Amino acid sequence: MMEGGLNVAKQQQDSIKRRIFQGFETLLTQIPFSKITVQMIADQAHIHRNTVYLHFTDKHDLLAQFLDHQLRTYQLNASELQRHPFQTIAQSYAATMAQKFIKQVSDTEFIQGSTDAFCRAIIRTNDGVTAYQILGKISAVQIWAKYNQQPFDVFRDYQKFDHMINGGQFPKT
Repeated sequence: MMEGGLNVAKQQQDSIKRRIFQGFETLLTQIPFSKITVQMIADQAHIHRNTVYLHFTDKHDLLAQFLDHQLRTYQLNASELQRHPFQTIAQSYAATMAQKFIKQVSDTEFIQGSTDAFCRAIIRTNDGVTAYQILGKISAVQIWAKYNQQPFDVFRDYQKFDHMINGGQFPKT
């Protein structure tokens, strides 16, 4: 009897969390993440604001869990990540989120949250040092772009970035 009651409570919690995710996703299609408030999320999910805080510490925690959930539905290929990390990231983003989140392309808070989610997905998908080698390669290209005043658009330039990693050479600037 006790076990059945726990199962019902878990189902209710999962149902509320799904409603929060759905409301949050709707807001992300309409409003930049940095402008979304916890009250807006609660209103969209038709729940009290405090209920959001029972499941998430803040909207950044919600974004992290939401993106992790989205990325789990798209299986990252570990061997492709090693050979073509930028292409794999661009394709997984296109498959899971691109059309939904057009309002987020210039929102730095959302971009940072997305970057963190992809890093967690890479670590979750790869064993041991391999995950950190992939992240190191990605970071090397980001740092190169920053210090050479080069644009860094993973979705447009992923082939160029993968070529840099696989060729072991950065273009002269």
